[in-house]
Amino acid sequence: MEQVHSSQILRLTLNDAGKDILASGCDGVIFSPHLKVAAGVRTADCLSIFAYTEKGLIGAIHAGWRSIARGIGSRFLEMAADCGIKRGDIFFRAGPAICPSCYEVGTDVLEKFPCRAAEAGRLNLLKAFSIQVQAAGADPKKIKPALNEKSCTAENDCFFSHRRGDGSRMLAFAIQH
Repeated sequence: MEQVHSSQILRLTLNDAGKDILASGCDGVIFSPHLKVAAGVRTADCLSIFAYTEKGLIGAIHAGWRSIARGIGSRFLEMAADCGIKRGDIFFRAGPAICPSCYEVGTDVLEKFPCRAAEAGRLNLLKAFSIQVQAAGADPKKIKPALNEKSCTAENDCFFSHRRGDGSRMLAFAIQH
């Protein structure tokens, strides 16, 4: 994905195999669970989120504050439903991201989110995404971080962090086999 902090999601089908179509700007990809694919997301403080059902991997999302504010989570669920996937059947696993205590943002950003996700000048990306997809029909028990709470990109130098001044990005990926 050429990530552009949007709510654009690319739908891939078996007919797209082998085509160079991922160059277009998007922050999500969705595909049928029966496709045997790998999906990757580059981040430095934003969330990498992988979505799957019991039948297999169905997508990947790059979720920063702009993408979440633009509704990428609810858009993903709409597209999944259009593909015949029940919203409540989808599991979401989020990779490392900046934690709320390190993610100070301005009031212009805070006002775009429910108060439970944004308070005291700080934003919780995973909570904001979770609130959004739950409102769109996701099961709250199926939305979790892949790692523990110590996976803040700004605090842990095992991860790249834009806020810390790193110019590099991490690559998270999931493979369906």
